Amino acid sequence: MLNYYISELKNWWNTTIPAIINEKNFLLIVGGLFLLGVVTKWAVVRNYGRLIRKAENINTTRNATIRQIKTKYDSMKQVNGKVENPMLFVKRNLNKCKVMHISVNKINNIINWCSIFIMGVAAILSFQLYKVSPTKGDWINYLVLGCFLSVSLELINRMMQSEEKRTELSYVLVDVLVNGVHKRSTRERESIIELVPEPEKREQVTYSDNITEQAQTEANQQRSEQEQEEEVLNQVIGEWLQ
Repeated sequence: MLNYYISELKNWWNTTIPAIINEKNFLLIVGGLFLLGVVTKWAVVRNYGRLIRKAENINTTRNATIRQIKTKYDSMKQVNGKVENPMLFVKRNLNKCKVMHISVNKINNIINWCSIFIMGVAAILSFQLYKVSPTKGDWINYLVLGCFLSVSLELINRMMQSEEKRTELSYVLVDVLVNGVHKRSTRERESIIELVPEPEKREQVTYSDNITEQAQTEANQQRSEQEQEEEVLNQVIGEWLQ
């Protein structure tokens, strides 16, 4: 029985696979897999970037994922008084994040499967050409092209840093949920001020000191003028009374 199924599988392989994977369809299949991997990875990175912007305005956003995370966090905080591990809470909820009803984690892994499939298609076609004509070097060309596209797809996968975006989103959500939007914006302004170079800081301090000195001088002048006017009035009133 086992030999029968093995023979049937071999027959199906020898009749179906060459009709699908051949020299005419090679570039179409490999190019489609390459494009699918790049597009899905770009969609994941773009989705995380969009969620970061939505998380920074968590009180006014209409994004379903961010609002759901905020609602769950507020509910747990209201029941338990506090959330013991906000980072773990945020990461668990981000694992459930979906794009077009498909998990973001699964979409993020499509590029890895595309790289494997490209290598598989190249290996199958190279093996078929080698069986037909072992002396020709066409099978080597297809194998090298498949390896090149697979490695290129892997490099693109590493260049599009989706994990860094996911980590940034996690920290932004935790910061906003725990400390609020106002404190986050205040800290961002303070950090920007700290990044200002020292010469610019000195110029700002000197400018503010000059403004303070000018204000004090004007105030002293106004006081002296008022005192002089009071003295003149007192003299006039004294002479009139005499």
